[in-house]
Amino acid sequence: ELLDILESIYQQLNRPGDLLYVYGKRANLSHDPEEKKALLYQCIQIALEVVEDYETVRAIPSGWSLLRKAISPA
Repeated sequence: ELLDILESIYQQLNRPGDLLYVYGKRANLSHDPEEKKALLYQCIQIALEVVEDYETVRAIPSGWSLLRKAISPA
């Protein structure tokens, strides 16, 4: 799958912003609530590693949206 290839490339190139896109896209395409939740958690982890501040990620509307989706029951 194209997203698998992109994930591998972006991991090798250390491009967290692009990994966020890949995981976000996968989450949007997933029909499995558990897989979707896991992918959203990955997005949050990457965002926190890049920004290194929970409050900053929370202040970003898309980051807050991801956080709410990840912790909300499916």
